[in-house]
Amino acid sequence: MITALVPRELIMQREAQAVPDYADLTEDEALVLLEAEYRRRQVEASLKAVAATVAR
Repeated sequence: MITALVPRELIMQREAQAVPDYADLTEDEALVLLEAEYRRRQVEASLKAVAATVAR
């Protein structure tokens, strides 16, 4: 159900992203990554909640 809500291009873009070398990140770069992951998880949880209410 969730995959129907997320465009395939976004999924492919996410999968194609390079994995950063965490040892070389500055504090600001690490903070940006952490905030992006937090937002991604919040969006994912919201989409799951919407999908659950639609499925009822």
